[in-house]
Amino acid sequence: MRRVHPSSSLLLGLAGLLLVAAGLDLRNLFSGGGLILPSILKSLALVAAVLAVAVLALRSRRVEAALEAVAQELSAAEIEARRAAEFLEGIGEASPDLIYAKDRERRFVYANAAVFRALGLPPTEVLGRRNGDFVGDNAQLRAQDDADRRVLETGEAQLIEGTFTLPDGMTRVLRSRLFPLRDANGEVTGVAGLTSDVTETNAIRQALAESEAKYRTIANAMPTMVWSADADGLRDFYNFRWYEFTGAAPGSTDGASWTNLVHSEDRSRVIRLERSGVATAQAYEIQYRLNGKDGPRWCLERAMPLFDEAGRVNRWQGTITDIQELIESRREKENAIADLEAREAHRQAIRDSVPDAMIVIEEHAVIESFSVAAELDCGV
Repeated sequence: MRRVHPSSSLLLGLAGLLLVAAGLDLRNLFSGGGLILPSILKSLALVAAVLAVAVLALRSRRVEAALEAVAQELSAAEIEARRAAEFLEGIGEASPDLIYAKDRERRFVYANAAVFRALGLPPTEVLGRRNGDFVGDNAQLRAQDDADRRVLETGEAQLIEGTFTLPDGMTRVLRSRLFPLRDANGEVTGVAGLTSDVTETNAIRQALAESEAKYRTIANAMPTMVWSADADGLRDFYNFRWYEFTGAAPGSTDGASWTNLVHSEDRSRVIRLERSGVATAQAYEIQYRLNGKDGPRWCLERAMPLFDEAGRVNRWQGTITDIQELIESRREKENAIADLEAREAHRQAIRDSVPDAMIVIEEHAVIESFSVAAELDCGV
């Protein structure tokens, strides 16, 4: 059996009620007594009108339901968008950095509280205006204006850094990262920026650079070879004396490559001790032969770790001293002592071979030695 939609049943019921109200009996409408045409037409017209009204009412309810559903969806989306906007606004207000956005005419369309504080102006005097409108012809801002134009023209991010004098008279170093804003089609619609105060960072960096320059100056003035390395012992600096001694090209002995200049017979011993020192954060000292441009020479290397505030090794520094002359002098002394001892032994052997007693007395009347016969005669 065909199922009748509830709305169709409602319409048929309404039609029947209207016919009855018109004085027509549905059962006798087509009886043998014949049709009363005018009454029927009038009734049918009335039924059609009522049906049209009913259909419109049903459609109206459906449209209202659909509109209500859409409104609910839009309301939920608006709430979510509002929450997201409030969240981003909260981040912007809490950030110490200057966050802002500009349209294609480089007019401010958004700025966080840090921007207003830095400029010393209320939002009404910043939003909708350009840099030059409230700062004037300020040479310090021209670089940023040029960077804004490059972002808008090329769609590429820019990084600039400069010195600015703030309304309170303080001079600060500001670093700005600028990037394009795009619409759904990828077209550049504006530029956004994040500006950070890097004054203290630059001061520290400058102090470190000056300290390093002083260290290099002192190191290069020293007659001994000087090097420094990172926390892992990879060397990244040598003074002039190193390159003068080795004849190596600058940079060719960075990292662990310097060990290639150690004499092949000493290399494994040097590497083993150096790695042990780095692993245990202990200073070390070692003698080895270093191949220089004039051949191998004995050197003494001393290395010590540098620690940070947390007690961790952050650098290594060391010196390499040419001790070839000291080694040779030591060897000459040892050879001289050995030769003297050999000569004395030879003389003693001669004295011991003489049957007569012999006593050797030096110029200060001090007995220096006895022959065996003299020892026997004297009972020594």
